[in-house]
Amino acid sequence: MSKLQNFLEQALQEKNRKDSAHLGNRSLYIGASDIAGCPRKAVLARRQPVRFDTRTLLKFARGHAAEDLVAQIFQAGGLTPQREMELIHPDYPFLECHVDFHFRFRREDGRGRIHVLELKSTDATRHQELRPDQYHCRRQASPKHGTRKE
Repeated sequence: MSKLQNFLEQALQEKNRKDSAHLGNRSLYIGASDIAGCPRKAVLARRQPVRFDTRTLLKFARGHAAEDLVAQIFQAGGLTPQREMELIHPDYPFLECHVDFHFRFRREDGRGRIHVLELKSTDATRHQELRPDQYHCRRQASPKHGTRKE
């Protein structure tokens, strides 16, 4: 491995650590990504923390860059969503999630709805075109599902 490659891999590890610092100690709670994924993998990751490879770290970095791009697009349209809103289940505080974007889109009559937007990075080699009938919208957060941590 060249010195440059070694440097870049170490820098990516540090970038990932800094980008994830706001999530706190992930071993102390079960996050939305844990629930959505394989339960065995989530438990093993708590007991034996994983050091992500360069390919995975690059995928994470692309995801963070995409979040910044989406935020800029929202702002250009005059909307400033709250980013990384932390939601904690009121009865099960070990269940928490960090929502990428949370905003209220108001109509001209002043009424509006709360929207949640969560972005996910994918492996580009496994990409396939989605048909319109494959898109899904889920209500992922509501006052009864969790409260914002102050």
